[in-house]
Amino acid sequence: MSEEVVPIHAQEYFNVASDGEITQVVIFYYYDPKGYYEELADRGEIGKELDKMLINMQSFLDEEKVYLNEQRVRPKVIGADLSFVSSEIVSATFMIKFKGTLRKGINVYEDHYEPEIAEYDYEIYWIFPPGWKVIDVDMAGDHEIIGDGNILVAWAEEGINIGDHEQILFYVP
Repeated sequence: MSEEVVPIHAQEYFNVASDGEITQVVIFYYYDPKGYYEELADRGEIGKELDKMLINMQSFLDEEKVYLNEQRVRPKVIGADLSFVSSEIVSATFMIKFKGTLRKGINVYEDHYEPEIAEYDYEIYWIFPPGWKVIDVDMAGDHEIIGDGNILVAWAEEGINIGDHEQILFYVP
């Protein structure tokens, strides 16, 4: 990625299935005033860049320690895509999957990572099946539990210390 390309925003979606499989979609938005990605597309080199981005994302995920009910799970990047939102805004989307064992009652998701300061605003959405309930949330920024208690929306602003871990307790009927 060129130094002129600047990350400006991110969104992350977690869709939790009743069998314990979690599909995660992460979208990063970049300001690309000099058209770095457009130039790569014109040269037919976007695929190579996406391959590099996918490897880098997997490397970041491999450094994290993700647990579901105290059992380590390993998120795996299964795909990536690049889209041109406008002439100067590009989005990179990563599709990620991991699976853990769930149980009736209280379940715990934990993610441990290197401490950092948010470089941009972001939102995170956790969508659990109907009837499930988000019980408690420990993560940087603010959050709200919506829907029938089965959707978690969290957000943080640029410059906030996002710490080194997050935890979500949720109830499975």
